[in-house]
Amino acid sequence: MEASFSGVIAFGFMASMLLLGVVARARLGFFRRLMIPASLLGGLFGFLLISIGWGLGYGPEDFKLFTLHFFTLSFMSLCLTGPDEMPGKAPPAIFRGALWLSVIWVMSLCLQALLGIGVTDLLALFGDGAGMTPFQGAIIANGFTQGPGQALAYGSIWEQSFGLHDIVSVGLIFASLGFAVSFLVGVPLARWVASKRVAAGHGSQTLQVDVLSGILRAENREPVGKSITHSANVDTLAYHIGLLGLAYVLTYFYIEFMLSVTDGMMMGKMPVATFFSYNLFFFHGLVVATVLRVVLTRLGLARYFDTGTQKMITGTAVDFMIVGTLMSIQLSVLAAYLVPILVVGGVVSLATLALCFYYGSRSDSELGLLRALTLFGCCTGSAGTGLLLLRIVDPKFSTPIARELALFNILITLLAAHLLMFMIPILPEVGLALGAAIYAATLGAGFVAMRFIRA
Repeated sequence: MEASFSGVIAFGFMASMLLLGVVARARLGFFRRLMIPASLLGGLFGFLLISIGWGLGYGPEDFKLFTLHFFTLSFMSLCLTGPDEMPGKAPPAIFRGALWLSVIWVMSLCLQALLGIGVTDLLALFGDGAGMTPFQGAIIANGFTQGPGQALAYGSIWEQSFGLHDIVSVGLIFASLGFAVSFLVGVPLARWVASKRVAAGHGSQTLQVDVLSGILRAENREPVGKSITHSANVDTLAYHIGLLGLAYVLTYFYIEFMLSVTDGMMMGKMPVATFFSYNLFFFHGLVVATVLRVVLTRLGLARYFDTGTQKMITGTAVDFMIVGTLMSIQLSVLAAYLVPILVVGGVVSLATLALCFYYGSRSDSELGLLRALTLFGCCTGSAGTGLLLLRIVDPKFSTPIARELALFNILITLLAAHLLMFMIPILPEVGLALGAAIYAATLGAGFVAMRFIRA
């Protein structure tokens, strides 16, 4: 009986750190001004406690699986939520805006990977690389533009299937650094964009007290969802978690089936089963959850979904994913690669900022800078981070960008499928030269596409 408490107490430790982050954001002016989310603060506090030996006997490895599963749950929950507009039904203006965001996101993924490889090689050439490999540099794209879940997923495949070392730990450090950049750089940028919109006669320059403290006052609190089930039968939140659980179980058995079907099959030197690895559970889960949502909608059962409740589940999973990410950082790995991590992270951050705001400033729309700000958050943290930066400037979501982001989550998967599903999982087998060429070709295609996309 006593042994069964280990995982529950580890989760309780994470939840306690999240709560500590909420208190720190609400009470300490420094964190309020920077608008650092409670999940990031909580993860940092947890990392510090673990590093000094006050982690209740837990170490970084104990929180990696939490990070992976909460990431997967957040993506699958997002797909179950269902966007208001599907690609074929979205108004043309919304579709163009979402496509603008999506193409630059894919370009960011490629640019970050190329810079990660190139800067790591240059540091090694001049003797400042601390033994960091180009593959460890390449994982920054998955940590920044994609987030900690993909850095962990792809890094685990590279370590387990190809014998590379410290990829997961470096990827999680890059993901944590990306979240820090998204807020330390993104919040001042948001204030600048807000001031320009005020000067142009749009919006208000005054940030709400609730936004700064992170806690809503009683008069500003709103319901987060609608009841679908009667409480005498089952709670609505439990019902929606059940739907997500069903999608998770279906994904598990789908992967089990595909692993049995592809057992022994080879694609060149690569086992086909690699593409159905449990480390890619998030990608297959995304597909299964989307299909499940579409099937149930076609059967006329969409009325049994509540968007507000499902979004709450998605946001909760993202918060715990961020806490788990920082608590998974190994201090020894961070210390060993500190200089190259900071150099690669700094170069990639500047390049991402330049990419987003170059196209934002050239946009035909007055929303160009606002889209650039949102995209910068997405390309250094997650879609949720981009939405948070957008909310600083557009607290009531009066612009169409929030709706564009819903469609954006579908389009990026389609536009980057050749990278996410086929190339990145086997990058060590593909080789850095060919991998870099594929990244460069995709980046070039993005530059060409952006000459024709007007948003």
